[in-house]
Amino acid sequence: MIALLLLIQLSPLQEALTFHASFDSTSTADVAAGDPVLYRAQGWGERDNARPAVLPEGVVSIIPHGGRHGGALNFSRYAEALYFFRAQDNLPYHQEGWNATISFWLKLDPNQGLVEGQWCDPIQITSRAWDDASIFVDFTRNRPRQFRFAAFADRTIWNPDNQPWEEMVPGVMPMITVSDPPFSHDSWTHVVLVLQKFNTDQNHAVLFGYLNGELSGVLEGRDQILTWNSEEVLTQIGLQFKGQIDDLAFFNRDLSTAEIQQLYMLPEGIAALHK
Repeated sequence: MIALLLLIQLSPLQEALTFHASFDSTSTADVAAGDPVLYRAQGWGERDNARPAVLPEGVVSIIPHGGRHGGALNFSRYAEALYFFRAQDNLPYHQEGWNATISFWLKLDPNQGLVEGQWCDPIQITSRAWDDASIFVDFTRNRPRQFRFAAFADRTIWNPDNQPWEEMVPGVMPMITVSDPPFSHDSWTHVVLVLQKFNTDQNHAVLFGYLNGELSGVLEGRDQILTWNSEEVLTQIGLQFKGQIDDLAFFNRDLSTAEIQQLYMLPEGIAALHK
């Protein structure tokens, strides 16, 4: 009876799941509505020449134990190569009206493990540039490092005057900033971005950022139009990153706070949704 009740409770999450990479024993995604392969390229300019990643490879590997659930994707230091999943169909995208949820776990000490003076983007999703139709999370470059959730519309929409980044006041940047984030070398942190009413041509879009099941901030009142060619969108992983990433998952709708807390508490992680 308990198992049946749990299955009923998880059913809406199961139906919404479009992508899951557990990194338990391989870099290939366990569930994928699109391409499940993790790719490697020499850099952004070489992404068309990417090949499937064969791990371990240089500083990137799968650790079979020690992940938040099972194994994890490990970056022993900054990787010069670019690692990515193709986002087409895996991350549901619509040109008119778009909701989605992105979930993953991170384990790192941002104030000790990352290169001083450099930004770090554990996850960045775009087809063009970090500030042009892009969704990402990052750590700021100076200590003590802040953590940020970001949703950048087309650059012509959010920055029509092409104002230099260094001259912008914080409120202009389409980001949620967490000044004292709970990341640690000794524990895992659950990160969730919820996209609501994107690509609606009005200021109704909302980005919600969650850490460990709790709402950390809200970005709203902006035109969030991301004009993507879906075939070119990449989910980049581990940009200037040192640490571990686990249980990367995409959902085809905006999950509720209660559902995000369900994800946070799942004893087997996202794998419980498709076993």
